[in-house]
Amino acid sequence: MSSENTEQSVAQLEAGAGSITDNGGGSLSAVHDDVATLQEESTGSGEGIHPGEKPSKKKKTPRTPEQKRKFWRRVRWAVILLILLAAGYYFYNQMQKQKDQPTPVETTKVETGNIEQKVSLNGKVDADETKTYFAPVTADITGVSAKVGDEVKKGQKLVTFGTKDMNRQLTQDSLTIKQAQGQYDDATYTDKEELAKWGIPEKASIDDVTDQIDDMVTERQNQINDKKERISQTLKDVNRVANDVNEDGKDDAQQQDLDHDSSYQEKATEIAKAREDTQYALEHDAEILKWQRQIEELNRLKQELTTAKSGMMTPGGRVAADATNQLAGLSAKNTAADIAIARKGITSEFNGVVTDVKAMSGMK
Repeated sequence: MSSENTEQSVAQLEAGAGSITDNGGGSLSAVHDDVATLQEESTGSGEGIHPGEKPSKKKKTPRTPEQKRKFWRRVRWAVILLILLAAGYYFYNQMQKQKDQPTPVETTKVETGNIEQKVSLNGKVDADETKTYFAPVTADITGVSAKVGDEVKKGQKLVTFGTKDMNRQLTQDSLTIKQAQGQYDDATYTDKEELAKWGIPEKASIDDVTDQIDDMVTERQNQINDKKERISQTLKDVNRVANDVNEDGKDDAQQQDLDHDSSYQEKATEIAKAREDTQYALEHDAEILKWQRQIEELNRLKQELTTAKSGMMTPGGRVAADATNQLAGLSAKNTAADIAIARKGITSEFNGVVTDVKAMSGMK
């Protein structure tokens, strides 16, 4: 590089340094000193250059490689420093701009409305409507179609009942009504009608009538005992035949073929049926039951006649008998109404959730 070019480069560096010094402050003094040093090295070893004075043109001593390396090293550091200062100035200005900008704020339109406040608490929720269902009558449960936690609809069937117990209850209520009516009729009977019913003379004394009643009761009881004895003897005969067939069957089964076994089974079935029918007749024979009812009626008549010695039934007694008869009828009607409901089963009366089930199929 020539001396003139060197001086021009130094002058440019000085101008640039001065410009940066104006913008960045006094931080470039070291760079200015380096540039001055470079100027001195470029002009010679000992001669200075006064301001406004042109340097004399003379041939300069060539610089050694070491001097050149030092020179370019200083140039590189000066350029790096200038870049750093420029970057610092740029970021400084950006920060100042950000400080001057207003803080962003989010806004929204104000409207009137309801404010909801939600609270989470532990507790027990009571339903607006609850219903506990009970069986209207005593009957077998044949089906339970709901379990705890199920959602059910209004009209949905929950429990069904068997009809066997219901039919038995209806029959029992019918008999109860008849019994109450019979008791009422017995309590309000006239001596004339009752005596005529049993063929007792109207003019007979009460003692004579009660004696005749005792004779009739004894006669009916003897008839019952005689028929029961005959039925019992028949049952013994059937059992004896059954034992004989069993013993014969054991021997024949070892000697005869399967056809005989089939005949033996049919005979055993017939004997078992005869035994069952005989046993049933011993307890439910229609004639025996009729005689037993007659004995009950005769004893009741005897009791009424005995009471009649001190007078017939009082008006109060008649009222009580009538009330008893009516109560029996009302009770039977209520039971019949409950049975009619039970036949339809238990159904839900509203939409809801099942919270407890204690009924199971097969329970009563």
